[in-house]
Amino acid sequence: TEAFKFRCIVVVDNCEVIEQNKDIFEGKQIGVRLDLDLGDGHHKKVITEGHESKFGICYKDINNLINICKDNNVKIVGLHSHRGSNIHNIQNWISALTLLNKISLMFKDVEWFNLGGGFGVNLGVEDIKKLNDELFKNYPSSKLWIEPGRFLVSEAGVLLSNVNLVRKKNNKST
Repeated sequence: TEAFKFRCIVVVDNCEVIEQNKDIFEGKQIGVRLDLDLGDGHHKKVITEGHESKFGICYKDINNLINICKDNNVKIVGLHSHRGSNIHNIQNWISALTLLNKISLMFKDVEWFNLGGGFGVNLGVEDIKKLNDELFKNYPSSKLWIEPGRFLVSEAGVLLSNVNLVRKKNNKST
C-alpha cells in the first residue's frame, strides 16, 4: 500500500497477487507484466519470457485477469513486456509493441507500454534510430518506456574483484 500512497507505478506479474490482496488493489490503477512468448537475449538464463520463464501473465490467462480486475475494481493502465537482456534484434521490440497494442484493445484504460528488456551492448546507433523511427511511426501518440540496459554502461568502467571462495558441491565448483 505504500507504493500507492507515494504514487508509484505498480506492475503486477500474476493474477494471484491481486486475488490474495484485494484490499490493497481495490480501486487502484496498475500495470501488468505479460509473457508474450517473445523471449530474447544473449543467453538462455537471461530470457524472461516464454515457456521456461516464471515471469509474467500468459496470453491464455488474460481473460481471467480481466475478470479479476473487474470484480475488484482494479484498472489496468499499463502493459509491460520484459523479454530478456542484451537483445540485438530490434524486430523483437517492434513485435512486442505490436502485440501489446493488440492486447490493449481488450482493456479500456491502457495509457502506457513498457517494452522492458535491454539493448544489446553492440547494438549500433543506426539500429536504435531505426527502432525509434519504427516505433513512433506506428505508435505516435503512445507512451512508450524502454530499458536501455547494459548498452549505456557496459563500456563505461572496469570491474575489479577478488575471488574469496570457490564452493564445491557434488561434482560442481561455483
